Amino acid sequence: MRGRCTGTGSIVTPSTVSPNPAQGTSTTFTATLRNVSQPQGIPITFSVGGANSQVKMVRADANGHATFSYSGVFTGTDKIVATATLASQSPTSNFAQVTWAAGQHTTFLTLNPSPTAALLGQPVTVAASLADISSTPAAPIANANVTFTLGNSSCAGVTDANGVASCTLIPSVAGLLSLNAAFGGAANYVGSTDSVAFNVRAPGGAGGDTTPPIISPQIAGMLGNNGWYRSNVSVSWNVTDPESGIASSSGCTPTTLTADTAGTTLTCSATNGVGLSTSTSVTVKIDKTAPLIKAFVNPTMLPANGSMMNVTVSGGISDATSGVNANSVNYAVVDEYGSVQPSGSVTLRPNGSFSFPVALQASRLATDSDGRTYTITATGQDNAGNQSSISMKVVVP
Repeated sequence: MRGRCTGTGSIVTPSTVSPNPAQGTSTTFTATLRNVSQPQGIPITFSVGGANSQVKMVRADANGHATFSYSGVFTGTDKIVATATLASQSPTSNFAQVTWAAGQHTTFLTLNPSPTAALLGQPVTVAASLADISSTPAAPIANANVTFTLGNSSCAGVTDANGVASCTLIPSVAGLLSLNAAFGGAANYVGSTDSVAFNVRAPGGAGGDTTPPIISPQIAGMLGNNGWYRSNVSVSWNVTDPESGIASSSGCTPTTLTADTAGTTLTCSATNGVGLSTSTSVTVKIDKTAPLIKAFVNPTMLPANGSMMNVTVSGGISDATSGVNANSVNYAVVDEYGSVQPSGSVTLRPNGSFSFPVALQASRLATDSDGRTYTITATGQDNAGNQSSISMKVVVP
């Protein structure tokens, strides 16, 4: 449970990364389970909030350790928290923090502009697009060297103002090969690579084309829970026909979706050289907004009579896009004295409201001049995995 040093839970180290790493580099965090008898295989979800928001699930090893590494695409501060999925509870760790200093920008290289088929011994122009994804919005990178390899053949190109590099290869081996592109990096940029399948046919060796084009969607974004994305989503398409090539296509240009949506459908259609057509659709659901949680506790002060007394926490949680995950709502108490710290799940009414009692000890030390403070935190997620929490205080003066 967040903020606890005893009982079942986990702790993330390092709590602060120092010195500040440069963007474009990687840093590693380790979550360690505490007081769990058989930790191996327990799912631990690392949630990163801040400049480089993302979510990653890692399973603990036999020693209760789970490690998570990621690179800073953007400058700024991230906070990392780990949530363990146990049989009866989902305790969360302390918050760890990393601040990314200015450094090399992260790049994205794609072979989407390139053909993916050619005849043996015949020249073919291959192409790749290079972008700086640490810029907002992503920006093309000009005057960058990109190397292409196809079997035993290779060539190099320089990106133009649109970030596209191209050059001409002469395939020397027939069959299904891999076309590879590589940007080796520069003073301001981290290198990147991409590869696609490439069909080299012997002249006159292929029969008539009886199959439509092959369309493969490529979706990039931070995937949350239940098929929801928790970030902007970029959709691109790999459109190929290894036999007769692509004669025309529509709806196949890259698209970036930025708004929350319960479902936006994109369709790519293509026709090959002999007139056969096909289309492929993808539906993207985006919820980047955390649920709204409101709560209050009554009473906020307890008489110092030494007895166990109930306070009542009331409130509600709502989410406009993916909806509230009713099984995710829980509470935890942090006692200033580290003694009375109950926690548990919260049952929601159909309208998302809740009310539950919490038993606290109404006592304090005689030497405690400002009273004993309990902090009650209620936490919940939406169905996409976005999380919100709210804290309340009860004082024994």
